[in-house]
Amino acid sequence: MLNMLVCGNVFMAGEHGFVKSNTLDTKTAFLLAEKGMSKAYKLVRNQTSKKISVQLFKEYAPHTISSSSFLKQKGYQDFEIDMYMSLPIAPSWDSIEAYFDNFKAKFRTKAKSVFAKAAPLCIRSFSQAEILAHQQTIDSLFLQVLGKSEYQFGVFNALGFALIKRHLDSQFIFRAVLLEDTLIGFSTCFINGTALEANFVGIDYDQNIKYAIYQRLLYDYVSLAIENKVEVLNYGRTSELLKSSLGAVAIPMELYAKHTSKITHLLMSSTLKKVRPTPFELRKPFKAVYYKNQ
Repeated sequence: MLNMLVCGNVFMAGEHGFVKSNTLDTKTAFLLAEKGMSKAYKLVRNQTSKKISVQLFKEYAPHTISSSSFLKQKGYQDFEIDMYMSLPIAPSWDSIEAYFDNFKAKFRTKAKSVFAKAAPLCIRSFSQAEILAHQQTIDSLFLQVLGKSEYQFGVFNALGFALIKRHLDSQFIFRAVLLEDTLIGFSTCFINGTALEANFVGIDYDQNIKYAIYQRLLYDYVSLAIENKVEVLNYGRTSELLKSSLGAVAIPMELYAKHTSKITHLLMSSTLKKVRPTPFELRKPFKAVYYKNQ
């Protein structure tokens, strides 16, 4: 087991490491964050029996990378992971139909096929009580998805979702996919200022192909983003090809890691230098006029 000290949210993709004042420039913020990381590492080392092997800053987009590059001067190795998929929400999209109106015929036909397959499903928001009432099924659905993941920082569960719902209320949305009265899928997301942050999904893979559960949930995120009048829908990583077919664009993300053993760090650095995002073909589902206006 590898113990890591992380500046960032291990349960969500994107820049969620710290909050700074608008009067503080980004470079200074990273300087202070790195000092905080060093102090935290020394505190853990001196006051507990836990051994921290890796210190990690995750994860930063191009507009931030220039301000965080000084981390390399502090001994951190930068490396890229899979692309971060993000869909700008046009102000003219006042409904999911308006969003589809911008699609080329080919992609609109594919969307209609997804909705046709998912027609027997009911997708609605769950309250805290409903999350707890379906706790066992939610955990099972989530573990099905987690089992297909190539890497994971930790395991979340229904109790955690219920607690988040209790504390964040309408800022946290838990969507349930029901086939008659049976829960066969779910999604979670956060309203984060002007962004909707897609988070976890759970899927019954035995039903996924027949009812297009995952694809339908991706479109449901678009509906939620429009309804909540946000400026951008952040889909996070994975399924880049599929998410790009919904209009999402790919944003490269960098992480910075440092092993506490200098020798091991050298070995780790040589490996991380070879890490590259998974290649994929970026789709452009919208009509040409949409891209001209971007």
